[in-house]
Amino acid sequence: MQNMARSTESEQTGRRNLMTTMLMERLETGDVIEIERNGELITALVLLAAETAVILDACDDSTPFVVQRHELVEYRKFEPTA
Repeated sequence: MQNMARSTESEQTGRRNLMTTMLMERLETGDVIEIERNGELITALVLLAAETAVILDACDDSTPFVVQRHELVEYRKFEPTA
């Protein structure tokens, strides 16, 4: 398993967010992740995390979607700082 911390800066807000790039790391309900979907990076909220799949909400008024765990090869997980 790889786990690398990486800081990113939002171009719109100028705020710094700590994101962690993960490969096959465990996701839990309530996590906020960044994944590639349809050729673009999106931020999504994990609505439900099960053994074989997760339900994600892109928070853009679109319908939540299901991703099989084995399809989530690489994503960045938001890790809030205290």
